[in-house]
Amino acid sequence: MESISFSFSKEPPDNYYRIYLEVIQIDKYHYEVEKARISALFARENTNTC
Repeated sequence: MESISFSFSKEPPDNYYRIYLEVIQIDKYHYEVEKARISALFARENTNTC
């Protein structure tokens, strides 16, 4: 079984969000909320590694 890596050196590409949206199947508003939350998580991780 192929494992998917969720570690990105920078913000994930937009197609990652599209895939994520398809997986959880939520509406546009909640998709934007989740996208912002995920971006914040990645941004926080990136600042911690500096």
